[in-house]
Amino acid sequence: MDIPLIPSPPTDNLYKFMALAGIVLLVAAPFFWTTYRLKQEEHLRAELRWMAEAQPPSEYYLAKVQIEHGETVSLERRQMVERFDYAEKELGRVSDEFAALESYKLTVSILAATMGTIGLSLAAFGFPLWYVRVQRPLDRLLVRESKGLK
Repeated sequence: MDIPLIPSPPTDNLYKFMALAGIVLLVAAPFFWTTYRLKQEEHLRAELRWMAEAQPPSEYYLAKVQIEHGETVSLERRQMVERFDYAEKELGRVSDEFAALESYKLTVSILAATMGTIGLSLAAFGFPLWYVRVQRPLDRLLVRESKGLK
């Protein structure tokens, strides 16, 4: 006995398929847009966090110059320079990612709105057509068969 892991789509009737596909698109559109916005906000928070940490003290600049000129610097100052240099690189990376997300903002919004509109249209047309053209005749047939048996 095979147990299906993924339910099969309702392909027995085009109207049923339209209606259920419309519901899926209608649910997926806001999920798609919200996921994108959450990722965008997450990157913005990370960028702000790095910006807050990336304000080096004045000793940083002195230690950096000393390191660049090959002078000996204490381990603590060397670690401070490495930490702020890493923070600066990370800030650049996060800023680039956020800029890429911002560039797709309009595209994602239009795509989500289109998915929602198509989903609503499919559901709005699919359910009535399914009921009028398929379910009503089946109900009438069932009533006639039940009257014939009694």
